[in-house]
Amino acid sequence: MTRLIQQGHRRRRTSGFVALASVGALALAACGSSGSSSGSGGGSTGGSIHMTVLGSDTGAYAEIGQAMYNGAVAGAALVNAAGGIMGQKLVLDKIDTHGDPADAVPSLQQELAKNHPVGIIGPTTLEIFGVHPIIDRNQIPDMFNGGSTAFDNNTDKWIWRINPSDSQLALALALYARAKGYTKAAILFTTEASQQELEPFLKNDFTKLGGSLTTVVNVTPGTEFLQLGDREAARHAPAGHPRAARPTHRGHLLPRAEGAQRHEAPLYRH
Repeated sequence: MTRLIQQGHRRRRTSGFVALASVGALALAACGSSGSSSGSGGGSTGGSIHMTVLGSDTGAYAEIGQAMYNGAVAGAALVNAAGGIMGQKLVLDKIDTHGDPADAVPSLQQELAKNHPVGIIGPTTLEIFGVHPIIDRNQIPDMFNGGSTAFDNNTDKWIWRINPSDSQLALALALYARAKGYTKAAILFTTEASQQELEPFLKNDFTKLGGSLTTVVNVTPGTEFLQLGDREAARHAPAGHPRAARPTHRGHLLPRAEGAQRHEAPLYRH
């Protein structure tokens, strides 16, 4: 029986947990800044303090955005149950990026002008480079949910990556496959920049550990293209050997788990 590893579920759980922890960390920062205002991060309006949850509420990454928000809601509930922040209620503003920096930029700008949040949870790697200048300019602490290696040696005091580096995730995936005894693998990625960044690390780590790659398939995001890519990766994956994939949305590949089983090629997702 082919084993299907659904690392996408683990990633969503992690998104929720780190969002919950981020609320606590940013709440502490708000305690120190609520008496004075810096940039747009002044923070309080009418007895409340606002914090932005900047994520993809709609689109391909909606599940990750929802997990971020759910974790933040749980954290905010604990803060408010304990009396809020210096007596003021913590209010979460759910801002939808649609998984696109072109939408994230105006959405964040409107949020800053309207609610003056003291901190930001999110976005993901997809949008962080679009909103990074805005965060720096307004001097608001941000905890973004992504593993971009561009932040491996980050010195920006306003940007805090709350996920492991993609280089570490790639190594973990390669180690897991080799620990299971697999020596050959096919890799399937979409052409999005955030996913292409992970590909060279995974290829390098898997081969360094003694594995070999039968093929590397890159597909344009979209169900029909991912179906083509999934079939191509399965065709090159020998029986009993894994395919490493990072689809745009779990719905694109998981319904085809039966196809993976027919090829007897377990699917390891990130």
